[in-house]
Parts: sequence; C-alpha cells; structure tokens
Amino acid sequence: MSSRLGSLTALSAPDSRQRKLGALTYSSSKAALNVLTLLYAEALRADGIQVNSVTPGRVPTDINAATDRRGDRTLAEGAAAPVHLATLAPGTMTGAFRGAAIDESPGW
Repeated sequence: MSSRLGSLTALSAPDSRQRKLGALTYSSSKAALNVLTLLYAEALRADGIQVNSVTPGRVPTDINAATDRRGDRTLAEGAAAPVHLATLAPGTMTGAFRGAAIDESPGW
C-alpha cells in the first residue's frame, strides 16, 4: 500500500499539495516503498513475479482519525484497486503504481 504522498513527481512540484503538507516521515516511507516496488519488479520480472503498489485513496482509518482529512471513500472503494492488482493475470503488469480508481494512474 502506497500513497500519493510518496510520489516523487508530486513532492518535487513547488506548488503541490503533497509537498505543502510536510508529512516528512509518512511521505519518505511511502517514497521508499515506491522505489522498492520498482527495484523488486525488475529483480523478479524474469521469475514471472509481478510487484506493484497502489493507493486506496483517502479512506477513514486509525492513522487519520485525529485529522480533518479523514477521507471520503468507503472501505470497499478503497479496496477495489488493491484487489484488482492482486488478482491480475500473470504477465499483465509489474512495476506500476495505481491510484484509488482502477483506471487512474498517477505518476511516481
């Protein structure tokens, strides 16, 4: 599970919402996860193992319980993209980052 808060593209844009939030530990851990996704996807490609990361979008969880950014997605909506990636046919996709909507693909 990743997050747009770990997107290097978004964090490097001077006016991005992600950059202005200043979520230092959360963003850096998700950015590291995104890099690991790319490296493992390449390392395991020859073995037919697919490695992808996904963001469920803003879903109300314990981590955002005390914030005003609680989330507007249901658990089922947040689970749709992760379940989709977990059930991909072999050889379909590896090294990808997908957004909360299955057809949404924000950059790293």
